[in-house]
Amino acid sequence: MAAKAAVSQLKVSEVEKRVSGDPATDSWRLFYVTKEGVPVSALHDIPLYASGEGTASPVFNFVCEIPRYRNAKLEICLKEKFNPIKQDIKKGNLRFVHNVLPFQGYLFNYGAFPQTWESPSFKHPETNCFGDNDPLDVCEIGQATADVGDIIQVKVLGVMALIDDGETDWKVITINVNDPEAAEFNDVEDIEKKRPGYLHAVYEWFRTYKMPAGDPANEFAFDGATRNRDYALEVIKENYDLYLSLIAGDKNPKDETQTLAEAHGIELANVHLNDKNTLSVEDAKAALQLAEAQGIPPTNELNFPEDGSVLNTVKNSLRKNPQWTGELADVIADVAHAAAGGDITKSAHLAAVGDQELNAEKAYAVVVDGNNYTIFLAKNSYTSSGSPKSIEVGGKQYCQIGTAKVEGDVFSYDTGYGVQTFKKEGATWKSS
Repeated sequence: MAAKAAVSQLKVSEVEKRVSGDPATDSWRLFYVTKEGVPVSALHDIPLYASGEGTASPVFNFVCEIPRYRNAKLEICLKEKFNPIKQDIKKGNLRFVHNVLPFQGYLFNYGAFPQTWESPSFKHPETNCFGDNDPLDVCEIGQATADVGDIIQVKVLGVMALIDDGETDWKVITINVNDPEAAEFNDVEDIEKKRPGYLHAVYEWFRTYKMPAGDPANEFAFDGATRNRDYALEVIKENYDLYLSLIAGDKNPKDETQTLAEAHGIELANVHLNDKNTLSVEDAKAALQLAEAQGIPPTNELNFPEDGSVLNTVKNSLRKNPQWTGELADVIADVAHAAAGGDITKSAHLAAVGDQELNAEKAYAVVVDGNNYTIFLAKNSYTSSGSPKSIEVGGKQYCQIGTAKVEGDVFSYDTGYGVQTFKKEGATWKSS
């Protein structure tokens, strides 16, 4: 079947993030919606090209799955309707990448190009391997650290060819077009000139990042060399064409009773492609409600009443937010309480460990440094060895799971799933 171009009229500037589920669990999802609440597929509705399609200098839309320095392995889920971002599961456990010294988490903003697909039915003639059944992976090397789910306009500089478990797994090197140095980066040699040794560091990180878990070093095509911009643009075009075959309903060459999407478990629902998998606005909204059944939309305010019931009110507000349910809601609430001027040492869940008076039986701990709070979880309750920091108090190990801070009338917290910020307006702190 001949594939036609995937034309999406979606304006990326009008797309918003919508979170459901509990972070650090397999229920957490980040969906995209329009300002009218219509769901948007991260794979299908967000266009690959931001501008310049068919020209010598195209600009692409990059979906950030994992911000620089983060460890939680988040990715676009191909098997679920609207392809939300979720945390990867490996051997039944949430996946975190280890810190590989001297690196902490990912060296770059990491994510994918929408409307691309590395087909398991296509063997690349130079890598001699089939694709890994994912969108093209992207490394954005600009100065700014992105947030989970940010859609960033980038230009392409080069590409590496990782061979992951015998499959082709391209890594496209890009830079944010709005980066202060973007004009100075146009091809691979500019990276070497401006940041000597950087590409080797990227290569070394990808080569070794699975080794702390007991896996062998990754291999590369081209002896690990980064191919230039023109080659990278050809790779993108190739994988865009493979994506077009996917959504066109082409048959699986290994079993022609199935389409490629059926064979590889890829959900094709969209709202903007105007094809046989396009849903009406009403059907799309209904489908999103079902997809969010595991969670509820986040609360947009924290209430701090003047009658002395601050802590319980904050806890109740946070428990309406799928990012913080159960005891972890209490933990963040305690931090918010402290940020509002409360006494953190009277919390049932937290203790200030700056003075080493932590009750070692408690699951959670917070280091207080002025208006900055670092949140820790007892290591036996936290399976990630990729935590950016750990402490030992009373003979018990605690791993960092997040940070919070107060700046004037603004309170914010972050545990690797994006920053949530509240601005105080009277007795209420509202999401900003």
